Amino acid sequence: MFEAYAKLALNFYFFLLGDEALAITGASQTMKKCKKFKKTGLNQVDFLKILISDYEKIKSKIKNKNLIGAHQLTKSQWNQVDPTKLIKWKHFIKNADSQLEVVLALRYLLNVPNDIISQAMDVPKGTVLYRIGRGLEQLSIK
Repeated sequence: MFEAYAKLALNFYFFLLGDEALAITGASQTMKKCKKFKKTGLNQVDFLKILISDYEKIKSKIKNKNLIGAHQLTKSQWNQVDPTKLIKWKHFIKNADSQLEVVLALRYLLNVPNDIISQAMDVPKGTVLYRIGRGLEQLSIK
């Protein structure tokens, strides 16, 4: 389970921060905190709470907004990402509210169900649905 969470964390950070080094740093930080749950078990909601909290801290430390969304990809990774969608995403994460970024990343990049997102963010399910709609509207792909 921890390996699956590590992969999710890496993808989450990469697509929100757009840099492999920052993604690795963020995922490492998150997984260190998750190790505390190794004996008792780590459920998805607790994992996502740690992930969201760590992302907010990392993002607030990055003063240079040009770092966010730079998407430093190796050549092999470019084959996995549609460049037209990546351009829209890069623009979105540079300008959107972090709550919208997080909700869209969890829902569409990590395939987390809306009710789990709601629990992890401590907001009603309606708020999650609203943020998804608003985020998709800003991305212009609704």
